[in-house]
Amino acid sequence: MLNNLEYLQLGLSISFGFIWFWFAFPSGRWWMPFSGPFFSLLFRSIVIGGMGFASTTCVSLIHRNIEKEIDRVRVDMHRQRGQKFAPPTPESVEWLNSLTSVIWGLINPQMVCNNPNIHQADFPDWSIVYFYRRHG
Repeated sequence: MLNNLEYLQLGLSISFGFIWFWFAFPSGRWWMPFSGPFFSLLFRSIVIGGMGFASTTCVSLIHRNIEKEIDRVRVDMHRQRGQKFAPPTPESVEWLNSLTSVIWGLINPQMVCNNPNIHQADFPDWSIVYFYRRHG
């Protein structure tokens, strides 16, 4: 349907071109400036051109409104599909908290060494952590 509106715009433009060619030229000396036939040609050209511009603009606005409506419907359909297949509970960090508690429960507390001398040996003298611990 949208392609038909584009063809309608093209057809209107060509039609108004033919209408201008057949009806804009008056009989007489229309090629002479500041003569009666010249102003008749100018007036007819303005009227026919304005009508052609207005009609193609109306078709273009209708085309744009239909495209916006189609996009709105498409977005609404995507939203509805997303709500239909969404999990029953909302996403949050609860799954991360439960995973952390399970993994933390598996760690043996004696494997973790709380001796600060061993931790300080891991950092070289130039590290920020070592400097902060020594001078902070």
